[in-house]
Amino acid sequence: MHRGTLQKIGQESVGLLGGGRALLLQLAHPLVAAGVVDHSDFQADPLLRLQRTMDLMYTVLHGQEDQVEAALHQFNTTHASIRGTLPQAAGPFSTGTAYNGQDPALKWWVLATLIDTQLLMYDRFVAPLPPEERRVYYSEAKMLALRFGIPVSIMPPGIEDFDAYMQSMLSSETLIVTDTARRLAREVLDPAVWIVPRAFAQIARLVTSGLLPENLRLAYGFRWDTRRQATLDGLSHASRLLLPFLPAKLRLIPQARDSGVLEWILYGNRRSQGKGSLDRYSR
Repeated sequence: MHRGTLQKIGQESVGLLGGGRALLLQLAHPLVAAGVVDHSDFQADPLLRLQRTMDLMYTVLHGQEDQVEAALHQFNTTHASIRGTLPQAAGPFSTGTAYNGQDPALKWWVLATLIDTQLLMYDRFVAPLPPEERRVYYSEAKMLALRFGIPVSIMPPGIEDFDAYMQSMLSSETLIVTDTARRLAREVLDPAVWIVPRAFAQIARLVTSGLLPENLRLAYGFRWDTRRQATLDGLSHASRLLLPFLPAKLRLIPQARDSGVLEWILYGNRRSQGKGSLDRYSR
């Protein structure tokens, strides 16, 4: 699988600021939110889902083929055990609606939020992405989706079709912010963690709020005004100007991960106690 453009866009550390947006889009799907609550320790460690997702994507984008195969096998094995029913009606889904972690439509929605968010973050915080590179990126992303067990039949064929799919989903009744989703959103955007990730979370909250569609931003209860918009625009502009001057171990996820910078940002001195190891979350 060719991963050139996926790697180029996915290696930018600033893209991690979009993790909150992608996660909140995922949680706006009631069946995804129910699966997260019932089958993860998200609330005990709000950074854990982000960490596992980051490790998985890092491996499939930058790992050797045997590492990719092992990561995908673990992903599929884990998701095979995720099954349950919706405890109460939400939007078009009635009480008792079944969900499972191998549902191709749900897996596609989760991956689609990451695709859409990465493209948006790159455009806003790194540099405008030429149309041809967007097309190549999406083509490579579809190849990745196949390896996650998502059939090509449910994927929009081209990037323009994907954009239309996202707009349709974001304005549809399928997405509804439940009380469960709002509670989980508070956990991820205001985690009870040490000072560096808390500072990171404050910036991520601004980015998340500003880049969510207005209907979902209001449903999650986030306030927005011209001052916040000006701050977000200023942050985006500063990022595009400063990124070329940052050392690789801060700018690029592979080098930041290998140097331990990301681990220190997330967990601080807990690393020495074995509580923050990145490898711990990839096993």
